[in-house]
Amino acid sequence: MCTFFYDGLVIPVEPGPLPSPGPKPWPFEPRPEPLPKPILPKPILPKPKSPFIRLRPRRPAPMFPDRFPGKSTPIYDVRVGHKGKPRACVTVTLSADWDGHDLRDENVGAIEHFAAWRQQHGVPMTHFVCPSYFSNGQNVALNANQIRRGMIPGDEVAIHVHGWRSLLQQAGVLQVASFWSGGPVNNYQTPAYANAWADIGHDNPITHYTRQEITQIINRSRALLQGAGFNVSSSFRSGAWVAHRELLRGVRNAGCILDASGVPPAMTEPLNGLFTAMALNPHPLALWANNITPNSQPHVLNPIGVNLRELPCHYSLADYNTQQGIEGRMQWALGQIQHAQLDQTVYLHFGFHPETAVTLRLYQPNQPAGTVLANIPMNHLAKLEGALQTWRASGAIWGQLQFVTVEDAVQIFVP
Repeated sequence: MCTFFYDGLVIPVEPGPLPSPGPKPWPFEPRPEPLPKPILPKPILPKPKSPFIRLRPRRPAPMFPDRFPGKSTPIYDVRVGHKGKPRACVTVTLSADWDGHDLRDENVGAIEHFAAWRQQHGVPMTHFVCPSYFSNGQNVALNANQIRRGMIPGDEVAIHVHGWRSLLQQAGVLQVASFWSGGPVNNYQTPAYANAWADIGHDNPITHYTRQEITQIINRSRALLQGAGFNVSSSFRSGAWVAHRELLRGVRNAGCILDASGVPPAMTEPLNGLFTAMALNPHPLALWANNITPNSQPHVLNPIGVNLRELPCHYSLADYNTQQGIEGRMQWALGQIQHAQLDQTVYLHFGFHPETAVTLRLYQPNQPAGTVLANIPMNHLAKLEGALQTWRASGAIWGQLQFVTVEDAVQIFVP
C-alpha cells in the first residue's frame, strides 16, 4: 500500500505487478490498471448580497454627462441581473418612514400583514426609523419589537431624523423653537401636536441646525437604534425631506454614504408654502426644487459640493398619491425599458408612513402622555398594497421588476 497526495487529498493505492523483464517491447505487455480518479470537492462560491444582483464586472459607461444629474433624463448604463437572467428591468425600492408618533396595533398590524405578503413574494424594503421611539424614556424592547413586526429577513434599517426635543437633548443640541404646524398667529413658536410619549418636535425642520449639530444628531440617532438591537445601514432620510448643503455635509460627516430625501416640488407643495411663510433661509426644500424631477435617477451630489449618493424619493409616497397614480409611475418606467438593451434598468421608488398606514392619531402638546388630540382616517398603505397586487397578478409586469433595498440600489446605480 502506498499513498499519493493530490491537491490536499490523500489517495491510497495498491501497487500493481511490475512488467517482467524480457525482450518484448512495452506495448505487448499488459498495461497496469489505471489509478482511480480522485473525487474533488465542489468549490464553494460566494453568494451575492442580493439574489437579484449578479456579481460580475460592470460595463464602463459615462453617467450624466455635462449637466446636473438630477435633471438628466433616465439612463440605462447599469449592468444588473434580474433573477439570474440578463434582461432589461425596472429596479424598485420600497420604504417606510417611521416618524416617531406612536406604534399603535392598528397601524402596526396592517404593516405586519404587508410584511407577510412581502416575504411570500420576495420583496425587501428599507425602514427609515426615527430614533425618537427610544429617546424619551420609553420601553425600548417593547417599541423595537413593534417595529420588527413589520420587517422580514433582508430588510434594511436606516436613519430617519425629525427634530424631536428628546432626540436633540440626547445629542447635546439646543432645540430651536420653530414649528411649521404652529401657524402665523404665534409666529410658529408653539407646536400644534405631540407624540404618544408627550414629546414635541416632529414639525421642527432640522435645517435649523449647523453641520456639526447635524453630525451629532445622526451619531446619536445611530447609537439609539443600535441600542434597540437594529443593524443600521449607511442610508439617511431627513424628516419632511428638508435639506441644504450644510445639512448634507453633516450627514456625510456622520458616516452616511447615501441620502434618500430628494423630492420633486409637486410632492411638497403644501410644505413649500409653509416654509416660505416661516421665512426660513435657506428654504428647506429649495435644493430639491431646483434639481429633482419625478423622473430623476440615482446620482452623486458632487455637482453641489457634497460627496453623497442621492436616491430620489420621486412623486410616489402613498401619502401624496393615489393607487392609480402609483400604477401610472410604473407604466412610465415600463415604457422606458421597452427599447432598452439587455441588462439595463431604470429606478423607481415607492413608500408610505407607518403612522398613516390606517389611522393617524395626534396627541395634545403640553399634556400628559397619550392625551388624544385627533384621530384621522388615512389608509395610505392600502394604495401601495393594491398597486403591488395588481402588478403581481400580471405576469408580464411582475417579470420585469426587481425589488431591492435602497442600500442595494446604490450599488447598482452609483457604487
